Amino acid sequence: MLFEVRTRYAAFAIHLLISIIVLIALLAIIFYRWFPYDLIYAGGIAGLKILVGVDLVLGPALTLIVFDRTKKSLKFDLSAIAVFQIVCLLGGLWLIYNERPIAQVLADDGIHLHTTTDFELYQLEPTRQAGRTPHHILLDLPSSRESMIQLAITNQVMGNGPLSLRTDLFVPMREVTRGTYEQRIKFIGELLDPETVAAMKLLPQLECDWLPLHSIHASGYACTTFDRGIIRLSERNLR
Repeated sequence: MLFEVRTRYAAFAIHLLISIIVLIALLAIIFYRWFPYDLIYAGGIAGLKILVGVDLVLGPALTLIVFDRTKKSLKFDLSAIAVFQIVCLLGGLWLIYNERPIAQVLADDGIHLHTTTDFELYQLEPTRQAGRTPHHILLDLPSSRESMIQLAITNQVMGNGPLSLRTDLFVPMREVTRGTYEQRIKFIGELLDPETVAAMKLLPQLECDWLPLHSIHASGYACTTFDRGIIRLSERNLR
């Protein structure tokens, strides 16, 4: 193959084409399985920059620089570039994988996005369900405000970590009725402060429910549906 490529520009073009094909395959996994809809803005940007930068820029550029048919070490140089690129790609992919939200929990104050790190921090077993992540979960909570406050206080006193990580209260949304989902949306709305309510009224009116978003990677509001979970984020600024 090396002897068929006569110029460094041809080698650059071949390397770039291969890199594009690999990147498309990786992006399909990232956007469909790990970060559906807008969720790439909730933890995947840093790793995505590494993937794109290494795959489309650094790798082909190094080939353009070192390619010279007269060099005796050409095979070694190109092999070293390939190994370097693969290592960097795996590093970026690993970063994206670890920072992906694995659970979107509809609690009493909005939607909480939790990563594997969140579960490990409190020594909890990450949620394991069929289907793509993040898993759509309803937190099984009391229906009255007074009981809800009592549960929150008890949870804090017992040192159980965030209420949204009470895995014993997790109910997969597929086991929840639409009526129960709508009651939770209404319950959250009744607990919101006037400033938050005013801010949410300025958001685009879509066929979903805007709720406060709680995540270590993103802030703002998330628009969620009963069937698909989060489909839109209002702010795309990483913390």
